[in-house]
This record gives sequence, C-alpha cells and structure tokens, in this order.
Amino acid sequence: MKHIIYILLSLGLIFVSCTDMNEISKDFLVPETRYAGSPDTIKVFSGRERVILNFQLTDMSIVSMDVYWNNRSDSMILPVEMDEAPKKFNIEIGDLAEGAYSFEIITHDDKGNTSIVSRATGKVFGEAYQNSLLDTPLRAYIDGGITSKIEAIWGSPDLTALRMELLYTNVSDKEITVVVEVPQSEDELYLFQDTLRISEYKSGTALRYRTFYLPEKTAIDTFCTPFKEVSVRGTAIEYERTLWTIEGDYDIPTNRYPQNLLDGDPSTHWHMTKVDSKRYPHSVFVDMGIINRVSGFFVQHRPGSPPITPAKTIAFKVSEDGIKWTSVGEFMMNKESNQKQYFDLTLDVECRFFEFIVKSDYSNGPSTGLAELGAYYR
Repeated sequence: MKHIIYILLSLGLIFVSCTDMNEISKDFLVPETRYAGSPDTIKVFSGRERVILNFQLTDMSIVSMDVYWNNRSDSMILPVEMDEAPKKFNIEIGDLAEGAYSFEIITHDDKGNTSIVSRATGKVFGEAYQNSLLDTPLRAYIDGGITSKIEAIWGSPDLTALRMELLYTNVSDKEITVVVEVPQSEDELYLFQDTLRISEYKSGTALRYRTFYLPEKTAIDTFCTPFKEVSVRGTAIEYERTLWTIEGDYDIPTNRYPQNLLDGDPSTHWHMTKVDSKRYPHSVFVDMGIINRVSGFFVQHRPGSPPITPAKTIAFKVSEDGIKWTSVGEFMMNKESNQKQYFDLTLDVECRFFEFIVKSDYSNGPSTGLAELGAYYR
C-alpha cells in the first residue's frame, strides 16, 4: 500500500513540475514575426543626374514602400496599389549629384508588417562624365573636283561611342543630318563606315558633327560631345612616284619586291618575307627624293573577291632627313575594298622619307601582300 502511495505522489509531483515548466516557458516564447513581401532583385538603371529602380512585388497585401539613399538622409514614401501580382515598378529618383549610390527599399503591408531591407547600388552620371567624352575626328574634302560633292572621313571612334552625327547644308539651304553607328566590338570595326559621300553640298559651308555615348549598356540617358565645325578641303592629289625609291623585306623566292608598290599596276604586288622567324610588323622605307607637303597616304589591297589576305592595322612614320622619325598615325584598313584607301593625317607634314608599317592582317597570319602605296596632298 505504501508503494502505491509513493508512486501516486511521484506522478503528482511530475505532473505539477511539467505544468509549472510549461507556464514558465510561455513567458519566454517570442511571437512569430511576420514580414511584408520584399522586392525581388532590384536593378539600378543609371542616367544623367537620375536613376530608375526596377523591380517587382508579388505580395498582394503591400500598401506602401519607403526608398532610402545617401545613408538614409534622403528618402521617399510611396503608396502602393497591388492590383496584380507580380507587379512591376520603375521608381525614378532625380536631382542626384554625380557619383555612386546605395539604395534601400522597405515595404509595408495592410497589417502593419514591414519587409526585410532590400539593397542595390548604382551610379549617377553628370558633368564630369560629360567633360571626359572624346570627339571622333572628322575631315571633309571635295570629291572628284566637283564642289557640290564631298567626301567626309571619320577617324577611329572610341569603342564606347554609340554613334556620330554629321550636319551639312545642301544646295537648297536645308540642313541635313546623317547618323553613323559605331560597331560595339573591336572585331566588327572593319564594318564601320568611315567614309561618307555627300552630293548636293552647298559649297563654302561648314560641317557640324558630334559623338554620342552611353555610359553603361543599361543606362537610360545618352550623352554627346558639343558640336564642332570642320571646313571642306580640296581633292586629294597624288604625288608622282616614278623617281621614288623603296626598300624593305620581301618574299625572295617569288621576287615580289617592294618596288611593285610604286609601279601603278594593282596586278603586281609586294609580299612580305615568309621566313618563319619573321612575323609582323613588316616595313618598307620610301625616299620621295625631295621634301613634300603630305596630307596623307594611300594603300591598296591585292584585288580579289574579296581582296586577297587583306591587311588590317597599318601605321606611318615620316622624316625629313632619314634619321629623325615621327609617328603620324595608325589606321585600320577596310577588308572589303579593292580600291585605293586614303588615310588622311590629322595635320599636313613636311617630309622626304616615310616608313609604311603593316602590323597585322585579317587572317591573323605572319605576313601578307599589298598592291599599291603612295602619298598625296590636298
């Protein structure tokens, strides 16, 4: 009997103890925290003194959101009407100083719950970026001696440029705008239409041009350089090459001499040496016999459909005495053209000697051949 009483007492103590422990535990339990729905991935689209925050919400109970920036010293509170899910948002924030920013978004639902903070970073562009932009150089010349026809030639554009814009006045006194797109990769630069042929140009009027840029691929605003003016110059007049001399490496077994570059016959050509140890760059040195005023140089591929192993990157150096040399430009040849390609210098130069340097070809080989080489003035 005593054993039964002890057992009952023990069970009673256990029951009382468990009950007391549960009561104590309730005092320490934290109610379940509920959060309002957060935005999904926030994208920051940069612009001129502004940004757009792009995201979507799926929680139909959201009624407002807070947006913070500048370490929460600036903010906006926006009402939200969730009439669909998911719902896309594009929040524009303007009047921002140029620089990098961190943005925070907190949402609120109809029960007073808030979301976990969502963050994103982005840039704002302005005057400093604007002032860093480079013009794409432009030169213009009378085409074929006809004053109403001109040839406008662009220099090499920056790979971050979007396009160039050229404005000219036609014979009817109307201003015409021509837009030229810039290839967006170095491998496509050969597609760049660097030469514009314009008819019905009003003689004596200047051309205006500018270059457009997009600071980032997803930016919402474009920037452009200020307009510049350029005058139209005369036709290219080639120097007679009969008395010129030329030296340089060549493919000895086939006798394709450098002199073939000066013979006026595109069917003959100079081929660089094929010796395995000799790769690009390959050069020839030309002595014009007297000092000439040179506005530029012309080069011609070996004719073909398309041209045979076209050269890609070329460069020129000039000298008055054959001792002191000055680099005057690096250019990229058009791989599709069988015609003479004219490469204008930024400024005319006085020289007797010039070095023609071939740095690469479009086949990524060690050497190639070319048909013609010369100089001209305007």
